[in-house]
Amino acid sequence: MKFHLIALAAAAASVGNAEAAKLTATQAAAATNVLYIGGSSALQKLVEGMVSQNCDANGMSTWRSKGPGGTFWFGATAADGADGASVNAYACTLKAGNDFGVAYDNQTVLIVKREAGGSSQGVFPVGKPASVTGALAQSIDVGACDATADTANTGTSTEYGRCDATTSTITRLPDMGMSDVEPNIFNSTVNKPSAYSALSVVDTDFEAAPTPFAQAVIGLVVNTTMYNDLAAYQGVTVPSIGQNAFSNLWGSTYSATQYWTPLKDGSSVGTVPALLNTQVNIVGRSVGSGTRAAVGLYFNNSPTNLSGKQWAASNTNPVVGTASGKRSVTSASSSGNVIAQVEACGATSKYCVGILGLEQVPSANVKFVNVEGQSPANARFGQYPVVYEATYQISKTAPGGAAAKALAVAFGSAMAKPDNIFAAFNGNGVLALPSNCSGTVYTDWTSTAELAVCSRVTRGGNSTRTLSIVK
Repeated sequence: MKFHLIALAAAAASVGNAEAAKLTATQAAAATNVLYIGGSSALQKLVEGMVSQNCDANGMSTWRSKGPGGTFWFGATAADGADGASVNAYACTLKAGNDFGVAYDNQTVLIVKREAGGSSQGVFPVGKPASVTGALAQSIDVGACDATADTANTGTSTEYGRCDATTSTITRLPDMGMSDVEPNIFNSTVNKPSAYSALSVVDTDFEAAPTPFAQAVIGLVVNTTMYNDLAAYQGVTVPSIGQNAFSNLWGSTYSATQYWTPLKDGSSVGTVPALLNTQVNIVGRSVGSGTRAAVGLYFNNSPTNLSGKQWAASNTNPVVGTASGKRSVTSASSSGNVIAQVEACGATSKYCVGILGLEQVPSANVKFVNVEGQSPANARFGQYPVVYEATYQISKTAPGGAAAKALAVAFGSAMAKPDNIFAAFNGNGVLALPSNCSGTVYTDWTSTAELAVCSRVTRGGNSTRTLSIVK
């Protein structure tokens, strides 16, 4: 009898352990609630955090597109520099009392977010789905990825499973889009990918008008060698790159024979670093990226200066130190690829500058610099200029139907709350809009979350406006 009871107890424990496991790829693909999102790779961490903090005790399963050594994603001509640069997927059983509403208590959920193509993928495929085909309409089938979220294709234990482009790519338009700036900014030729050249969007193309939900803080990153050399030259702890300097270094009219001359100035106290007299290497983003659009708005008055200089086009010049009259300009397809490329540049002791959202956590060899002497840490006080308001938009013809639309509304509303932004980021690069924070003045804020992530400034949903202090 005792042995029989022990056996029953062991069986019960086995069942309990099975129930406590994270969702497998098959279970995730069969989730009760499914939402496909396209757009802003800069806000990938916010989406990830929003899912993770709402999962039950079993935790979240994650799948990422395979990077180095993988097949090419969505028509790309090279492998990604990092896993998850093109697509990320998150699945779990939501906890009771989750941020999306009581209707989702104890429900399984799968959120698939395409990063490749940047913010424009959260605009045109959402607003003009009937006109978007081919690689631009693709995402992944999680059911075709690694069976579990802790075994990579190599058999190595990791924190996520991987998806191979050859076996997991499917045609699946997004139910919801996210963009670092409002959709109409992408109607400009300087921000519109050539594949969307015949398309333009208006607010009525979406289920409802695009909704600003958070502020994205955008910055410049450099490799460690450049960071340390500039800091010593400028006599500061954190080096700075000015608006005009960066505008010229990436500008279409800049003479590459001048090397890094815009970074030389009479106010610096140190010896001019020798590498300032070497080739300029810029890691930008592809046309259609919201990060690129935001950087253009601040550094280049673009798209309002269409008659003036624009960003230099990408080229095939290798990243080197001594090529006379040449400049390397690359256009990364996602934030993850910016980090990978700047890091690779640093490994060869060259100077590289890239553009990146502050919510991303670069490696030890990739660091954010100040802009015009202002620290990104002061963005919420209006003391850092590269701050723009992200929006989400929902497809009228969401492939996931009414259920996906409802989840998109719940997900978007939850992303706007200071408590949720803080839980996902601790105030690192994503800020809550003043209108979503309590009180009429900033001194009304008392909670830990509001004190960390609430912004005092806004552009009023119009990226061409200057920042206004409203609280």
